[in-house]
Amino acid sequence: MNSICIIIPFYNEANRFPVDEFLEFLQKDPETSFCLVNDGSTDDTGKMLESLRKKYPGRILVTSLIENTGKAGAVQAGMN
Repeated sequence: MNSICIIIPFYNEANRFPVDEFLEFLQKDPETSFCLVNDGSTDDTGKMLESLRKKYPGRILVTSLIENTGKAGAVQAGMN
């Protein structure tokens, strides 16, 4: 079975991202991995993403950008 990697850009999402639902999805679908891109957030998004990566280090990659580049820039960074 092939696995897929989904890129998700984040900008100041620490208080809005549904962490519990995301973790539930990871438990139910072991074939999917994620590249989570912190797009220059100024809140605790970076800390939140790192805590998720620590729970699933083989399935979550975190990329952090120093400055906000916008959704397209963040997705491109995740692809690179």
